[in-house]
Amino acid sequence: MKDKKILQERVRNSWTNTWVKGSEIAPNPWLVYISPTNVCNQSCAVCALRDHNVKSNGFMTEKLFKSIVDQLFPETQRVYLMKQGEPLLHPKICDFAEYLKSKRPDIEIAIHTNATMLTKEVSDRLVKTVDFLTFSIHTIREENYQNVHGGNFHLKDVIENCQYFLKKRSESQRNIKVYVDYVKQNRNKDETSEEIIKTFNQLFPDTNIGIHNVFSFQNAIEEGVTVSTKKIDEKLLPRCIFPWIALTILHDGEIGYCITEPREKVSLGNVQENSLKEIWNNDNFKEFRLNMKNGDYSALHKKEILCRDCSWLWSMEKIHKHLIIDRDKIHNNEIITKLENSKDQIVLSYIDLLKGNFSDAKNRMNEIDTQNNENDVKFIANYIDDYHKMWENHDVWEQICKMNNEDYEKFNEVEYVEDE
Repeated sequence: MKDKKILQERVRNSWTNTWVKGSEIAPNPWLVYISPTNVCNQSCAVCALRDHNVKSNGFMTEKLFKSIVDQLFPETQRVYLMKQGEPLLHPKICDFAEYLKSKRPDIEIAIHTNATMLTKEVSDRLVKTVDFLTFSIHTIREENYQNVHGGNFHLKDVIENCQYFLKKRSESQRNIKVYVDYVKQNRNKDETSEEIIKTFNQLFPDTNIGIHNVFSFQNAIEEGVTVSTKKIDEKLLPRCIFPWIALTILHDGEIGYCITEPREKVSLGNVQENSLKEIWNNDNFKEFRLNMKNGDYSALHKKEILCRDCSWLWSMEKIHKHLIIDRDKIHNNEIITKLENSKDQIVLSYIDLLKGNFSDAKNRMNEIDTQNNENDVKFIANYIDDYHKMWENHDVWEQICKMNNEDYEKFNEVEYVEDE
């Protein structure tokens, strides 16, 4: 009985539940992005930083970084030292990672890099602190590297840098998860998925290879625009969970509204003027969440918060046909969709963990009648917070099935009770 009450309380106070309820007050974020710099040494065709960022180029000061780390929430479990710039260009990046790990050894440190600056000296230090490292490489052909990435770098040098890091990882015996991020685009369209995977598996053993299409960065990159949101009633658009779970801090201390927005023009606060605790549930964030809850993308657009154009919400082909649903039926507790009697369909219809996002922010998980699969939907919605790290896995249901059956049964027995 005690275990059930504990689980029930965790569900009630979870990120997912406050998001589904549309609360303007959010639990402290488990995910924080800290941008060391908005400077990059490449000019990738599928990145919006170069042509759309309006903030002056700069590097976070060591004093500011330490102040942020000292204020991080107890609930924060992962910090990305990155945004759209190249983090390894910061001369203090290794110092930053070491300070963060020394102050909060419980936090996972993640970095996404083009690996051009991943020198032996940098690898020797980062291998002691990072928990996740992603190599951004968008071609497997030397002759195409500069065409895809811009700049005057060579693929062979990048490969050598990555292989040295992997060598040091093996020697360290730390469980560092390494990924290769490959963006499929017009400039590499002749490279097949089969040869991409084969090549990277040979070059970088024991890494995870991710191939995805171009993101639009809120319509900044035309090649990534797959949905004309202007033609869709905004009340039918998905709602994003990020305003409830993630905090993005720019290099000058300003608080951005999302990791994916490249312009860095909108600020929800400044950590040099207020504490992170004060900012997280300030009036700007409350209004942001309220607009998102109500699907009022027009109001957000007037503030230059361009969420309605974000391809992260609908970039997975598997769920395109399930995304647009009738919101009136949701609020009236009616059956909103007829799904096949399949748990896979339920997962793909409502949860997009591949992108770190939930496809439909207001589906009211606890109100859906899906042919006797309601408990499965409740289970997925509520259980996801305790297993939020699954968001990097492609096959969500497979991962859920691997969970301990006892845990599954225990969680299904928890009675969901609405707050009074």
